[in-house]
Amino acid sequence: MIKKVICVILVLMLALSFVACDRKDQEEPINTDPSDTQTKVDQNDDEPADEPADEPAEIYYVLYLRHRNLPFIFENTFRVKEDDPRLKNKSIEHFVVEQLIEQEDVDELINPIPDGTEVLYVEREGSTVIVNLSEEFIRNMRGNAEFVEITVATIVNSLVILPENERVRILVDGHSIANLRGADISEDFEFIVKFTADK
Repeated sequence: MIKKVICVILVLMLALSFVACDRKDQEEPINTDPSDTQTKVDQNDDEPADEPADEPAEIYYVLYLRHRNLPFIFENTFRVKEDDPRLKNKSIEHFVVEQLIEQEDVDELINPIPDGTEVLYVEREGSTVIVNLSEEFIRNMRGNAEFVEITVATIVNSLVILPENERVRILVDGHSIANLRGADISEDFEFIVKFTADK
């Protein structure tokens, strides 16, 4: 009986020693060399950090359109990234006039710029923006003097609302127009409130 107990104890001791040895083999050795640890830290420090690239800033601009049935103009706000290829080699003012000419109707708002109108150039003299349009602006203009004035207001207000712009001068093929369907558009215009709905 004593021999059986001793045998069981010995078997248990052997089994425990094997388990302990197996665990020891599976454990990773602990690195106690401080210089080796420092080297690994230094190598990590040398790796360039992945930093997100800066997103290009957005430029907000406003286009004014005429109401289809009422003598009012209303604004629509848009935005463009400053690295947009449409802005290449041109001012924001030039871009805005081009976008206004190309703008499609939106619900009850229509684009009153005459068909075929092109931008010949847009430049600034101090705080005055000079817009030179092609002769189609005159040739294809429809409506009466009020319609012409509303059309001018969409151009003027879309430009004056941009920072640092106070006035707009509109030329057609390089010339001031004193009479277009009864409207004098030869002056330098400030923001036109006459046709804004909240005047």
